[in-house]
Amino acid sequence: MSEFTQTATVTQQQTVVQPYIRYDPEYIRTIPGIVKIVCIVLNLIGFICIEFSYFSYRPQGSFFNTIAMLGFWFTGIMLVFYLFHVCEKFHKIPWLKIELYFCAAWVLLYIIASSVAAATSIESFQAAATNLNDALTLCPMFIKSSERLTTSRYSVPGTLLLFRKISSSEVATALRPFYFAVHPDLFGRYPQQRQVNEDSLKLLSAHLESLLSQKRVLPSTPHTLPFYIRASNAPQDRGTFNLVKVPLERTVDTRLVLKRILEACNLPTEYVDKMPAAKNSSATKSSSYEEGFQQQQQQQHQSFYVRKRSEYNFGKDEDDQDDGPFEKEFDLFQFRMKKVRENETLRKWLRKQVVTAAVRTKAVQELQEEVEKLREDVKQQLGLREIIYDCGWNVEHFRGCLKSLEKLAELHPGALDGLRDRTLVFAAFTGVSLEGHVMLFTGDVQRNWLELIKTIDKHDSYLSKLPAYEYALSQVLRNIRIGRRKFMPKAQAMAYASHLRKITTALLDYLGKSKFPKAWPTDLSQFELVVESEAGPLMVSPTGQLIVPATCPGSLLVDFLTNHLAEALEKQSSYDRQKHIERDLHARCVAQFRLLSLTKDDSVTPDRMIECLEKLLTQGGDGGLELADLNLNITTYYSVLADGTVCIPWDWKQ
Repeated sequence: MSEFTQTATVTQQQTVVQPYIRYDPEYIRTIPGIVKIVCIVLNLIGFICIEFSYFSYRPQGSFFNTIAMLGFWFTGIMLVFYLFHVCEKFHKIPWLKIELYFCAAWVLLYIIASSVAAATSIESFQAAATNLNDALTLCPMFIKSSERLTTSRYSVPGTLLLFRKISSSEVATALRPFYFAVHPDLFGRYPQQRQVNEDSLKLLSAHLESLLSQKRVLPSTPHTLPFYIRASNAPQDRGTFNLVKVPLERTVDTRLVLKRILEACNLPTEYVDKMPAAKNSSATKSSSYEEGFQQQQQQQHQSFYVRKRSEYNFGKDEDDQDDGPFEKEFDLFQFRMKKVRENETLRKWLRKQVVTAAVRTKAVQELQEEVEKLREDVKQQLGLREIIYDCGWNVEHFRGCLKSLEKLAELHPGALDGLRDRTLVFAAFTGVSLEGHVMLFTGDVQRNWLELIKTIDKHDSYLSKLPAYEYALSQVLRNIRIGRRKFMPKAQAMAYASHLRKITTALLDYLGKSKFPKAWPTDLSQFELVVESEAGPLMVSPTGQLIVPATCPGSLLVDFLTNHLAEALEKQSSYDRQKHIERDLHARCVAQFRLLSLTKDDSVTPDRMIECLEKLLTQGGDGGLELADLNLNITTYYSVLADGTVCIPWDWKQ
């Protein structure tokens, strides 16, 4: 029996690890390195598409950017780790498993982000979603490079959505033959046809824009649009045109609208036929619902459009009464706002807002008490006569101003001695007012405040000259009284002195050439003149004051006074009567409704205020108006301010 000898050969493979960091550019030439670079670029392009869009603030864009930047930074960091052999230095960390798990979660989040972005009708979002789909097809190659998965690659479907909206570029491509046939530049020798096509193209553009961006049909969209098309290209028919009535389908299906336009002009529709059609039943139901809603809205506002056309197009032919789509939409918006105002009554509005006003008023009471305490401390510290807050900001801003002034006093204690025994006002400008009050702009820095306080003597010098300037102007205009405008913001003494000099010089120049009209009274002391800045109006105020700008020429000022002296005297007498009535009604309203305060805007004249207060007293007699423990402000709109102040219009509805 023979003996056999069996030899077994065992081959052992050992992986050699070099645990030190070094740069190795060979990795970017491998398939995993190339794929990482491509994914980084695609993520960056998607981020740029969203970020540079006007609609980047939308939640869809923010979510997309978060996912894109997550992939960008992870892929970039892993690429750096492979290039510098960081993964080899820390070879005990399971880098391949980390890539595997990240890619699995990444793909899922990317599908959601691309679906959300592509669902919008914004081109930049759709472009970003396209880049994202490309990145999805490359993500599984990271897993392939790990050699822990099979060699089969993931395949992400090209259509992640049930329905993809048509983009504006596709619309332009589909209508390219139509544009070539009706473009106004082709009708340069025929102005009538050119104008018709140009106007119709504007309406068509507005209709398509509404379909793409808002997915709705404008109520102002016409059913048909007229277009002139050449009869043929033959030389003998060069001046012959056919008038085509292009129908605009009352549907949100852009594909159907494009097809009807091309068919009306006998143009090919192959490109439109290749577009995906909306086969989703829910989308069809939504479209039919929107169509019915649009038809209902159009029927409701048809009489409104007829009335508007008769108002704005008086004297025009009916064929020329096609307003632009944006004008009609604006008219519709105004009409709806008007209906809301007409239906809104004070009783109904107060019933909805009185709780909000009470809560805000109570919440700000503690802050107001703190501000009052801080105001008294600053007054005593600086020796001020009074601190007034004449600014439109809330009480929190007032507290900030007081603390800034207190801090300024601590840093420069001796520099604020000029404020002693004066009235300080936080206002809309920095300077000294006509009443001698020190005005500090609430938006200024402390340095500007300090500069004013240090140079306050200069402003006081102008203030001391104002009586002489006013007296000189009064003597030129036959002892007319020089006053300050009632119910208006304060003015600076320095600027006001300049205005008085300008208007006096203009009148003296006029008197050097001519004389005052003989119809003028010898004494104008019963009239009051107010001089304002260069941008001021030339008018008679509701209080009877004659308002003139500083740059008004002498001749124009004399003509204005000649024509409006009687009107000014009548309004002045009316105001003198009404101001006493207003004060009495004001006191009665505060007492009857137990108001914390009752104020009004400068735009509310005494006659309007009287009308409003009389209606309040009449309606509030039965306790129907809940105004107790509220701050009421009479203005031109309804609102509840942050501090709980209730604003109501003076002409509120009962």
